[in-house]
Amino acid sequence: MSETLKTDGKLLGVNAVEQITDKFKKRKFWVETDSESQWPQVIEFELVQDKVDLIDKFKKGDVISVGFNLRGRRYTSKKTGQEGVINSLNAWFVDKPKPQAAGSVASDTSDPNDLPF
Repeated sequence: MSETLKTDGKLLGVNAVEQITDKFKKRKFWVETDSESQWPQVIEFELVQDKVDLIDKFKKGDVISVGFNLRGRRYTSKKTGQEGVINSLNAWFVDKPKPQAAGSVASDTSDPNDLPF
């Protein structure tokens, strides 16, 4: 069972829709999170099938909220026989972030000297 995750960030770019087969299409887009951090993160998401148009109402630079599932599948290379795993972040909603409730303040308990690795 896949857990639903959510993140907010700035839309950096959107690919065109890829028609993979007659019955399958997908589209990739990129979001920058932690833009105020010393180490901002760029995350690639994938929209599939009837969801490929969800990103159309947004433009580069917009702050968006993305709901997604982490997906993964095993494969074996036909050339080398080596096994591996392919992961993807399958977006199922894209929207404007909900504003914080009035008076609520997010507390920052992070250590600015803490490295991300």
